[in-house]
Amino acid sequence: MAWRRLTALPRMSLRALPAVSLGVNIVNVKRVACSSANKEDEKPADKQADYWISGVSQGCNKTLPCTFDLYGGVMVDPATVPAEQDAFRTILASSLDEWMKRGKQGVWLRLDISAAALVPIAISEFGFEYHHAERDYVMMTKWLPSNCPNTLPHNASHTIGVGALVTNSEGKILLAREKSGPAARSKVWKIPTGLVDAGEDLHEAALREVKEETGIDATFEYCGAFTMSHGGLMPTGEQEQPLLCGEVQSLDHGDSIV
Repeated sequence: MAWRRLTALPRMSLRALPAVSLGVNIVNVKRVACSSANKEDEKPADKQADYWISGVSQGCNKTLPCTFDLYGGVMVDPATVPAEQDAFRTILASSLDEWMKRGKQGVWLRLDISAAALVPIAISEFGFEYHHAERDYVMMTKWLPSNCPNTLPHNASHTIGVGALVTNSEGKILLAREKSGPAARSKVWKIPTGLVDAGEDLHEAALREVKEETGIDATFEYCGAFTMSHGGLMPTGEQEQPLLCGEVQSLDHGDSIV
């Protein structure tokens, strides 16, 4: 694959952003492209079903509709969970009995915000545990076998961050100063950085952070480095895996740097 130096559109003056010249000698470094297939052609749900789904149950008056995976897991359909508490107790109890008879192992129960009143019932009466939560739901799990250890996977424990190295044809690096966060407290000039959003590719995240922090439309060229940090800045205690994405941004279109 041939590498080429790309330029970007001159969208703003960079008078507010400093630049420094940096001479870099790169020895035995292989640039790695970061690209994805056409997202419009992807069908994640279908791919997942082919990979780890073993069957689907439509349920009945005694069992909740659910999906079975190849690990012996049961994923309850959240749309079919009854809102009435007594009805929930009855069908959850009979469902657990049936799944245990069938040799199932882990049960995944998602309760949306509208079903929040059912959470204490699942915990105190049926032994479910919290697994993770999002803005609009909480995911709970229950391990059914009593003769083997719980092997359900833990919640995701890592976040992915990116840093963008943006240069012009003179080798000057684009820096920014943040208005909030640790970097703002120390008043340092830094390269654009941030976290990767769910469903976002690495190079897309790098370009987005450059745009958000500087207003510049950059063009991705290569992924330059990878590292890992334990006990990072996340309030959840998650570990962070930051990547340095090398990018090329042309500043030679009448824009000035001071």
